[in-house]
Amino acid sequence: MPTPLYANHAEWIAGIKNWLETDDQPDVDTELFFYLAQLRLNRELQSVPMEESVDITITAGMVGLPIDLLAEIPDFNKIRLVIPYAYAKPSKVIAINEMLDKIADEFTEGVPYTGPDRREINYYCIDSRMLYLYPWPGEDAVVTIKYYVEVPFITPTTDTNIFSIFHSDILLSASLLAGSQFIIEDERVPMFENSYALGLDSSNNTGKHQNMGSTPLGRQIKGLS
Repeated sequence: MPTPLYANHAEWIAGIKNWLETDDQPDVDTELFFYLAQLRLNRELQSVPMEESVDITITAGMVGLPIDLLAEIPDFNKIRLVIPYAYAKPSKVIAINEMLDKIADEFTEGVPYTGPDRREINYYCIDSRMLYLYPWPGEDAVVTIKYYVEVPFITPTTDTNIFSIFHSDILLSASLLAGSQFIIEDERVPMFENSYALGLDSSNNTGKHQNMGSTPLGRQIKGLS
């Protein structure tokens, strides 16, 4: 496992202040920069160490209803993949209006549920952290959700996290970038921006290549997770 650049919250704050040359600045200001950096990484980073998977068994009360992702997965951040039944192909992402049209058509046509083994072409979308599936899985179906975690922040009582262990360079760049824009004009801002962008692209692309190879995805819709 990689060694973090700084061992704990206090060292990160001291390190950021040293880089920004703001030793006379109150720690609370630097803590804000560090907080904003971790907030940004949770929003933009999609790396292999952030990947998790959970199996959700559909109960009778869940049939026909969207899955509340935050209720079922407390550390849910962004979706990676949805596999609706054992041995089924991963679902395809569609927009919420397309999903609602499919659901309405099913009610109109009176298509019955066929239980957990229904394996026709399937779709999903996420709206307000609610996961909609089509066709809806029946009772006892096991839906596998692969996702990116919401990484807990480093605090005075939490020494490390995924960002500091696996992405210290990106975390530092994001912290310096946040800080440099709040204090004085710093000629190093373009350098911080470039360092952050390169680190982010490298980590995100590495994860995509490991999981899917170099073949482009057939369809991508952003903004649904």
